[in-house]
Amino acid sequence: VRFTFAIPRGNDGSNGSDGSQGPPGEISQAQLDSAISGTSANTNGVSTLDTAFADPDMEAMRQKLNEMILNGRR
Repeated sequence: VRFTFAIPRGNDGSNGSDGSQGPPGEISQAQLDSAISGTSANTNGVSTLDTAFADPDMEAMRQKLNEMILNGRR
């Protein structure tokens, strides 16, 4: 069995009208704030590990995991 894939190449363009990446531009602080607002809520569906482990190494790992989850909610 032999597979052949042909991926079409896009046209080179300077204005981005053909789907190519345009030149980078400046953004305002308000645009940045709008883009990242509410992203900390992404971890709300992830529950922390509430049952302690008897093994000290695993307990330390559980505490660090919970710390990461809770810090993501800021």
